Amino acid sequence: MEPERLRRRVCSAFRVRGLLLRAEAVKYLTETLQSLNEEELEDVIDKIIDAVEKQPLSTSMIELATVEAAVQECSQALDETVYVKVHGKNGICSDEFDAIRRTHRHELFTPAAVVIHPDDNRSKFQLKTVETLLGSTVKVGEVIVLGMITQLKEFHSGLYTESCFVLAEGWYEDEVFHVNAFGFPPTEPSATTRAFYGNINFFGGPSSASVKASVKLKQLEDENEDAMFVFLSDVWLDQAEVLERLHTMFSGSLKALADIICEYPSIHKRVQYCTQEIIIFREDLVNKMCRNCVRFPSSSMDIPSHFVKTILSQGHLTPLPLYVSPVYWAYDYTLRVYPVPDVLVIADKYDPFTVTNTDCLCINPQASGSLTFYKTAKRDGAFVKLT
Repeated sequence: MEPERLRRRVCSAFRVRGLLLRAEAVKYLTETLQSLNEEELEDVIDKIIDAVEKQPLSTSMIELATVEAAVQECSQALDETVYVKVHGKNGICSDEFDAIRRTHRHELFTPAAVVIHPDDNRSKFQLKTVETLLGSTVKVGEVIVLGMITQLKEFHSGLYTESCFVLAEGWYEDEVFHVNAFGFPPTEPSATTRAFYGNINFFGGPSSASVKASVKLKQLEDENEDAMFVFLSDVWLDQAEVLERLHTMFSGSLKALADIICEYPSIHKRVQYCTQEIIIFREDLVNKMCRNCVRFPSSSMDIPSHFVKTILSQGHLTPLPLYVSPVYWAYDYTLRVYPVPDVLVIADKYDPFTVTNTDCLCINPQASGSLTFYKTAKRDGAFVKLT
């Protein structure tokens, strides 16, 4: 935009809000906003004026220092990456609505194609939309909707936190949906997901096709019956006891510690072994999710089962509000657990456990001083104490 035209536009915007600019302030804003296009300009000017009005003003004549402070405040709030790539946030919301498709495909929500017996469809459920309920003027009973939770009354198993997607059952009357019970969207086995999407590679990696479609890899997996993975959690290398036990472990299987250090996994890693998909995640999730439960499960002895069900039904490694567990929008897809993997390793400080849900083995390794073996042929985990 031409400098003179931009100058008039800036002055006009401030005058509309009852403010006048000093000449040096006008010059500063004209130079600062010169690089913006038409689409961004109006929004940025409004934000600068808002920032100016937040400052303690003794007069309607705005000085250069006041404008500079306002621009600096806006620059900090409007991080360039987030401002330009805000569409990444839309991906988080749209992909989480995979829960709707999974629910519709579940046998409980799929009407029979051919009704042989009158009771065939009576045991089925039907999802209703909020818009459908709003258009109703009479009481509607036995309603099930899928949405994001706010307050709960009756619960099925799972750790219910804010931002979780849930199935709510109840009745609708006088523009109020009365909830009787809550439950998570049903989890879907990987084989069922792939029956709908074919051999698309959701997991990641160089191949465009899923490794589960490879006959050769499946043959190699079957032939290598002794293959296993060893998982360690909380390996504190500044403790002498930990180093001694590492030496014991490496002397029995690996010769060079340097080779292992070079291959150390990061906090979040995806591993493909033949046709098996393994997700490894280091985060103290169990306690964090328990702290943020809207209602803590009545059966506290079975927290691992509640935890695993929540992760798999939500299809995400951190089903928590963004203010509790911030996520960089552009890389949210790396935290998705859909389709369900073969193995999910959560290196958490919680007590060690192995839980199988929807053909997925979830393992929480023991802390340093112990090993967790995953035998690929048998697809089971075992804990071993190092002495």
